[in-house]
Amino acid sequence: MIEATFTPTVDDQVTIFRRYSVRQYWGCLAVVAILVLALLCFFGLAIIALVTGDSEAASGFVIPGVLVLIGMLATIAGILIYIYSIQPRKAAQEFEKFERLRAEKTCRFSEEGITIKTPFGEDQIRWAIYQKVVDIDGHYLLILANDRQRFFAVPKRAFASAEHEEMFRSLSKQRIGKANY
Repeated sequence: MIEATFTPTVDDQVTIFRRYSVRQYWGCLAVVAILVLALLCFFGLAIIALVTGDSEAASGFVIPGVLVLIGMLATIAGILIYIYSIQPRKAAQEFEKFERLRAEKTCRFSEEGITIKTPFGEDQIRWAIYQKVVDIDGHYLLILANDRQRFFAVPKRAFASAEHEEMFRSLSKQRIGKANY
């Protein structure tokens, strides 16, 4: 049995939400980046039209292209503002609001599952409710199987030694399967 004791902090919450959100929205940002590249090709056609002397064709490319570019840049800005400002702020407010989130936790990891003890009681959780483990900035996130947006975070500082941490990594990989270490 592996034991880890920690008291979550608001900095933990903000860091986790920022880093995990980037992973969640990476696909969306990649699609927008590909569209921006396609738009740059579109502008390339406009430049070719200008160089060849077809100013009418060039203006037909430029105006719609600029509007689409502005829309894409606004989308990227919106996603980044949400990831780095709005979502972490909401997480911090939620953390400050609920004393249970701030309470010291002692987690015992075993073959059967995880026992989480707080001043409010004790919970037994089976490994089966988690779909994967993600290693993010000093934390392990156990991602719920039925909702990728929800997770249980265990700070690496909670382990008594590097050996205990390695035992957790091995056990979680064995019991959950998908582990991004």
